[in-house]
Amino acid sequence: MNQSLLALAARSKADLAVILNGDFVMPETLASIRSLGTNVFVFHADNPFPPYAPSRPEHLPSAREADCYFIWSRALALRLGRAGVRHVEYLPFAWDAAVFPFQSDRAKPVHDVVFIGGWDRTRERLLADVARHFPLKIWGPSYWITRTRPWSPLRGCWQGGAATGGDAARIIAQSRVVLNVLRDQNLPDGTNMRTFEVPGCGNITLATRSAGATDIFPEGRSSCYFDSTHSCLERVEWMLSHDAERRDMADEAHVTVKRCNTYVHRAQRILDIYENHAELYQPPIPSSNVAGEP
Repeated sequence: MNQSLLALAARSKADLAVILNGDFVMPETLASIRSLGTNVFVFHADNPFPPYAPSRPEHLPSAREADCYFIWSRALALRLGRAGVRHVEYLPFAWDAAVFPFQSDRAKPVHDVVFIGGWDRTRERLLADVARHFPLKIWGPSYWITRTRPWSPLRGCWQGGAATGGDAARIIAQSRVVLNVLRDQNLPDGTNMRTFEVPGCGNITLATRSAGATDIFPEGRSSCYFDSTHSCLERVEWMLSHDAERRDMADEAHVTVKRCNTYVHRAQRILDIYENHAELYQPPIPSSNVAGEP
Protein backbone atom coordinates (compact mmCIF):
# COMPACT_ATOMS: atom_id res chain seq x y z
CA MET A 1 0.00 0.00 0.00
CA ASN A 2 2.82 2.42 0.82
CA GLN A 3 4.55 1.66 -2.46
CA SER A 4 1.31 2.25 -4.36
CA LEU A 5 0.75 5.56 -2.57
CA LEU A 6 4.25 6.75 -3.41
CA ALA A 7 3.85 5.68 -7.05
CA LEU A 8 0.55 7.58 -7.26
CA ALA A 9 2.19 10.69 -5.84
CA ALA A 10 4.99 10.40 -8.40
CA ARG A 11 2.54 10.06 -11.31
CA SER A 12 0.20 12.84 -10.21
CA LYS A 13 2.90 15.45 -9.49
CA ALA A 14 0.40 17.00 -7.07
CA ASP A 15 1.18 20.19 -5.20
CA LEU A 16 -0.66 18.95 -2.12
CA ALA A 17 -1.55 15.53 -0.71
CA VAL A 18 -4.18 15.38 2.05
CA ILE A 19 -4.20 12.14 4.04
CA LEU A 20 -7.03 11.14 6.38
CA ASN A 21 -5.79 9.51 9.60
CA GLY A 22 -2.85 7.79 7.91
CA ASP A 23 -3.34 4.29 9.31
CA PHE A 24 -0.51 2.08 7.98
CA VAL A 25 1.09 5.02 6.13
CA MET A 26 4.71 4.93 7.23
CA PRO A 27 6.75 8.08 8.02
CA GLU A 28 9.27 7.05 5.36
CA THR A 29 6.47 7.17 2.80
CA LEU A 30 5.53 10.71 3.75
CA ALA A 31 9.18 11.78 3.60
CA SER A 32 9.47 10.27 0.12
CA ILE A 33 6.30 12.02 -1.06
CA ARG A 34 7.65 15.33 0.23
CA SER A 35 10.90 14.69 -1.61
CA LEU A 36 8.90 14.73 -4.86
CA GLY A 37 7.92 18.36 -4.25
CA THR A 38 4.48 17.53 -2.86
CA ASN A 39 3.34 19.07 0.41
CA VAL A 40 1.74 16.58 2.80
CA PHE A 41 -1.16 17.48 5.11
CA VAL A 42 -2.73 14.97 7.49
CA PHE A 43 -6.12 15.20 9.21
CA HIS A 44 -6.43 12.79 12.12
CA ALA A 45 -9.98 11.92 13.20
CA ASP A 46 -9.07 9.92 16.32
CA ASN A 47 -6.65 10.39 19.20
CA PRO A 48 -3.13 9.52 17.97
CA PHE A 49 -1.72 9.03 21.47
CA PRO A 50 -1.74 5.75 23.41
CA PRO A 51 -3.55 4.18 25.21
CA TYR A 52 -6.59 4.85 23.02
CA ALA A 53 -7.57 1.93 20.82
CA PRO A 54 -7.39 3.75 17.43
CA SER A 55 -3.78 4.88 18.00
CA ARG A 56 -1.16 3.02 15.97
CA PRO A 57 2.66 2.96 16.23
CA GLU A 58 3.13 4.88 12.96
CA HIS A 59 0.77 7.77 13.80
CA LEU A 60 3.12 10.02 15.78
CA PRO A 61 6.27 9.40 13.66
CA SER A 62 4.21 10.13 10.55
CA ALA A 63 2.79 13.26 12.17
CA ARG A 64 6.33 14.57 12.55
CA GLU A 65 6.92 14.06 8.82
CA ALA A 66 3.79 15.97 7.74
CA ASP A 67 4.03 19.58 6.64
CA CYS A 68 0.83 20.31 8.53
CA TYR A 69 -1.17 18.11 10.89
CA PHE A 70 -4.86 18.84 11.57
CA ILE A 71 -6.58 17.70 14.74
CA TRP A 72 -10.08 18.27 16.21
CA SER A 73 -8.93 19.26 19.71
CA ARG A 74 -6.98 22.34 20.80
CA ALA A 75 -5.57 20.41 23.77
CA LEU A 76 -4.30 17.68 21.44
CA ALA A 77 -2.85 20.33 19.12
CA LEU A 78 -0.72 21.64 21.99
CA ARG A 79 0.31 18.14 22.97
CA LEU A 80 1.30 17.29 19.39
CA GLY A 81 3.42 20.44 19.22
CA ARG A 82 5.24 19.36 22.38
CA ALA A 83 5.75 15.93 20.77
CA GLY A 84 7.71 17.46 17.90
CA VAL A 85 5.05 17.85 15.19
CA ARG A 86 6.24 20.76 13.07
CA HIS A 87 2.93 22.53 12.37
CA VAL A 88 -0.41 21.67 13.97
CA GLU A 89 -3.79 23.25 13.21
CA TYR A 90 -7.09 22.90 15.04
CA LEU A 91 -9.78 21.63 12.64
CA PRO A 92 -13.05 20.32 14.11
CA PHE A 93 -15.39 17.90 12.40
CA ALA A 94 -18.30 19.17 10.30
CA TRP A 95 -21.60 18.33 8.59
CA ASP A 96 -21.90 16.51 5.27
CA ALA A 97 -25.37 17.24 3.87
CA ALA A 98 -25.08 14.50 1.26
CA VAL A 99 -24.62 11.82 3.94
CA PHE A 100 -26.87 13.28 6.67
CA PRO A 101 -29.45 15.35 4.76
CA PHE A 102 -31.55 17.99 6.45
CA GLN A 103 -35.04 16.75 7.33
CA SER A 104 -37.75 19.35 6.85
CA ASP A 105 -40.62 17.33 8.42
CA ARG A 106 -39.93 17.50 12.16
CA ALA A 107 -43.35 18.49 13.50
CA LYS A 108 -44.36 15.15 15.03
CA PRO A 109 -41.58 13.32 16.90
CA VAL A 110 -41.76 9.52 16.67
CA HIS A 111 -39.10 8.69 19.28
CA ASP A 112 -38.55 10.10 22.75
CA VAL A 113 -34.88 9.38 23.54
CA VAL A 114 -32.40 7.86 21.08
CA PHE A 115 -28.74 7.00 20.87
CA ILE A 116 -27.08 6.14 17.55
CA GLY A 117 -23.53 4.85 17.85
CA GLY A 118 -21.12 2.24 19.09
CA TRP A 119 -20.85 0.59 22.46
CA ASP A 120 -18.28 1.23 25.14
CA ARG A 121 -18.37 0.74 28.89
CA THR A 122 -18.77 4.44 29.73
CA ARG A 123 -21.71 4.74 27.36
CA GLU A 124 -23.26 1.58 28.76
CA ARG A 125 -23.18 2.89 32.32
CA LEU A 126 -24.78 6.23 31.46
CA LEU A 127 -27.37 4.88 29.03
CA ALA A 128 -28.43 2.14 31.45
CA ASP A 129 -29.44 4.84 33.91
CA VAL A 130 -31.27 6.73 31.17
CA ALA A 131 -33.13 3.55 30.17
CA ARG A 132 -34.33 3.00 33.74
CA HIS A 133 -36.13 6.36 33.68
CA PHE A 134 -37.07 7.04 30.05
CA PRO A 135 -38.04 5.14 26.87
CA LEU A 136 -34.65 4.78 25.17
CA LYS A 137 -33.94 3.33 21.72
CA ILE A 138 -30.44 2.41 20.56
CA TRP A 139 -29.18 1.88 17.02
CA GLY A 140 -25.68 0.48 16.69
CA PRO A 141 -23.60 -2.69 16.25
CA SER A 142 -24.38 -5.96 18.00
CA TYR A 143 -21.97 -5.09 20.83
CA TRP A 144 -25.08 -3.64 22.51
CA ILE A 145 -26.10 -7.28 22.99
CA THR A 146 -22.82 -9.17 23.17
CA ARG A 147 -20.83 -6.80 25.42
CA THR A 148 -23.44 -5.31 27.72
CA ARG A 149 -23.94 -6.94 31.11
CA PRO A 150 -26.44 -9.82 30.99
CA TRP A 151 -28.94 -7.94 33.15
CA SER A 152 -28.53 -4.61 31.33
CA PRO A 153 -31.77 -2.85 30.33
CA LEU A 154 -29.98 -1.74 27.16
CA ARG A 155 -30.44 -5.16 25.60
CA GLY A 156 -34.13 -4.38 25.33
CA CYS A 157 -33.39 -0.92 23.91
CA TRP A 158 -31.29 -2.12 20.98
CA GLN A 159 -33.21 -1.85 17.71
CA GLY A 160 -31.46 -4.78 16.02
CA GLY A 161 -28.80 -2.98 14.00
CA ALA A 162 -27.01 0.21 13.13
CA ALA A 163 -28.50 3.29 11.45
CA THR A 164 -26.45 5.27 8.96
CA GLY A 165 -26.91 8.04 6.41
CA GLY A 166 -30.47 8.92 5.49
CA ASP A 167 -31.95 6.37 7.91
CA ALA A 168 -30.02 7.89 10.80
CA ALA A 169 -30.98 11.40 9.67
CA ARG A 170 -34.69 10.52 9.79
CA ILE A 171 -34.38 8.96 13.24
CA ILE A 172 -32.50 12.01 14.51
CA ALA A 173 -35.04 14.48 13.14
CA GLN A 174 -38.00 12.47 14.50
CA SER A 175 -36.66 12.31 18.07
CA ARG A 176 -37.17 14.59 21.04
CA VAL A 177 -33.80 13.80 22.64
CA VAL A 178 -30.71 12.72 20.70
CA LEU A 179 -27.94 11.68 23.08
CA ASN A 180 -24.30 12.18 22.16
CA VAL A 181 -22.06 10.48 24.73
CA LEU A 182 -18.48 11.42 23.90
CA ARG A 183 -15.79 8.78 24.20
CA ASP A 184 -12.96 9.35 26.66
CA GLN A 185 -10.58 10.02 23.76
CA ASN A 186 -12.66 13.07 22.77
CA LEU A 187 -12.44 14.76 26.17
CA PRO A 188 -11.98 17.29 27.67
CA ASP A 189 -12.35 19.73 24.78
CA GLY A 190 -13.15 17.75 21.65
CA THR A 191 -16.14 17.06 19.48
CA ASN A 192 -17.15 14.11 17.33
CA MET A 193 -18.92 13.81 14.00
CA ARG A 194 -22.34 13.53 15.65
CA THR A 195 -21.82 16.99 17.16
CA PHE A 196 -22.39 18.42 13.67
CA GLU A 197 -24.51 15.74 12.02
CA VAL A 198 -27.45 16.11 14.42
CA PRO A 199 -27.95 19.87 13.89
CA GLY A 200 -27.32 19.29 10.20
CA CYS A 201 -30.29 16.90 10.13
CA GLY A 202 -32.45 19.41 11.99
CA ASN A 203 -32.19 18.63 15.70
CA ILE A 204 -29.97 19.30 18.72
CA THR A 205 -27.89 16.95 20.81
CA LEU A 206 -27.90 16.35 24.51
CA ALA A 207 -24.17 15.85 24.72
CA THR A 208 -21.30 15.34 27.10
CA ARG A 209 -20.09 18.82 27.98
CA SER A 210 -16.86 19.78 26.20
CA ALA A 211 -15.24 23.12 25.48
CA GLY A 212 -15.00 22.35 21.77
CA ALA A 213 -18.75 21.83 21.49
CA THR A 214 -19.87 24.73 23.69
CA ASP A 215 -17.67 27.15 21.73
CA ILE A 216 -19.57 26.31 18.53
CA PHE A 217 -23.03 25.48 19.92
CA PRO A 218 -23.65 27.62 23.03
CA GLU A 219 -25.49 25.90 25.84
CA GLY A 220 -29.17 26.74 26.05
CA ARG A 221 -29.12 28.45 22.67
CA SER A 222 -28.22 25.77 20.15
CA SER A 223 -27.43 22.67 22.23
CA CYS A 224 -27.86 21.02 25.64
CA TYR A 225 -25.10 19.41 27.71
CA PHE A 226 -24.55 17.22 30.75
CA ASP A 227 -21.54 16.51 32.93
CA SER A 228 -23.00 13.80 35.17
CA THR A 229 -25.69 11.14 35.12
CA HIS A 230 -27.89 13.31 37.31
CA SER A 231 -27.64 16.34 35.03
CA CYS A 232 -28.24 14.11 31.99
CA LEU A 233 -31.50 12.82 33.47
CA GLU A 234 -32.58 16.35 34.35
CA ARG A 235 -31.94 17.60 30.83
CA VAL A 236 -33.75 14.64 29.25
CA GLU A 237 -36.80 15.39 31.37
CA TRP A 238 -36.71 19.07 30.38
CA MET A 239 -36.31 18.35 26.66
CA LEU A 240 -39.17 15.85 26.62
CA SER A 241 -41.56 18.50 27.92
CA HIS A 242 -40.33 21.52 25.92
CA ASP A 243 -40.80 20.70 22.24
CA ALA A 244 -41.18 24.31 21.12
CA GLU A 245 -37.98 25.46 22.84
CA ARG A 246 -36.11 22.45 21.49
CA ARG A 247 -37.22 23.22 17.93
CA ASP A 248 -36.10 26.83 18.27
CA MET A 249 -32.68 25.68 19.46
CA ALA A 250 -32.52 23.16 16.62
CA ASP A 251 -33.22 25.90 14.07
CA GLU A 252 -30.36 28.00 15.41
CA ALA A 253 -28.01 24.99 15.51
CA HIS A 254 -28.83 24.18 11.89
CA VAL A 255 -28.03 27.74 10.83
CA THR A 256 -24.69 27.45 12.61
CA VAL A 257 -23.62 24.30 10.76
CA LYS A 258 -24.93 25.48 7.41
CA ARG A 259 -23.22 28.87 7.70
CA CYS A 260 -19.69 27.82 8.64
CA ASN A 261 -19.42 24.17 9.71
CA THR A 262 -19.69 21.99 6.59
CA TYR A 263 -16.86 19.95 5.09
CA VAL A 264 -16.70 22.48 2.26
CA HIS A 265 -15.74 25.05 4.91
CA ARG A 266 -13.16 22.67 6.35
CA ALA A 267 -11.66 21.97 2.92
CA GLN A 268 -11.43 25.71 2.28
CA ARG A 269 -9.65 26.14 5.61
CA ILE A 270 -7.07 23.55 4.57
CA LEU A 271 -6.54 25.30 1.23
CA ASP A 272 -6.29 28.70 2.90
CA ILE A 273 -3.55 27.44 5.20
CA TYR A 274 -1.71 25.94 2.24
CA GLU A 275 -1.99 29.09 0.11
CA ASN A 276 -1.32 31.67 2.81
CA HIS A 277 1.53 29.91 4.54
CA ALA A 278 3.22 28.08 1.71
CA GLU A 279 6.62 29.22 2.92
CA LEU A 280 6.21 26.93 5.94
CA TYR A 281 5.83 23.86 3.77
CA GLN A 282 8.91 23.86 1.58
CA PRO A 283 9.67 20.19 0.91
CA PRO A 284 13.15 18.76 0.50
CA ILE A 285 14.91 18.99 -2.86
CA PRO A 286 13.18 16.50 -5.19
CA SER A 287 14.92 13.15 -5.39
CA SER A 288 15.99 11.77 -8.75
CA ASN A 289 14.93 8.28 -7.70
CA VAL A 290 11.18 8.89 -7.41
CA ALA A 291 10.25 5.28 -8.16
CA GLY A 292 12.22 3.82 -5.28
CA GLU A 293 10.76 2.18 -2.23
CA PRO A 294 9.50 4.52 0.53
